[in-house]
Amino acid sequence: MTERDEFLADVRLRLEQAQAVYKRHYDKGHWELRFAVGDWVWLRLHQRTASSLKTPTAGKLKPRYYGPYRIIAVVNEVA
Repeated sequence: MTERDEFLADVRLRLEQAQAVYKRHYDKGHWELRFAVGDWVWLRLHQRTASSLKTPTAGKLKPRYYGPYRIIAVVNEVA
């Protein structure tokens, strides 16, 4: 039983180390953004097409961002 407990403690330690490495890697490229009512933002339509927006060109020359648009209401942190 002692060997088993030592083995499980070692596994937990290595799992925590691996999670710390992945978290550090993830956090390098991400930051928290907060918007307020009245801010101006650009809309990015990543992998989506908007039927209401005109697209003068196609492919890699099409615009990546649309706007600017004013925020009129904050629904939650994501929307």
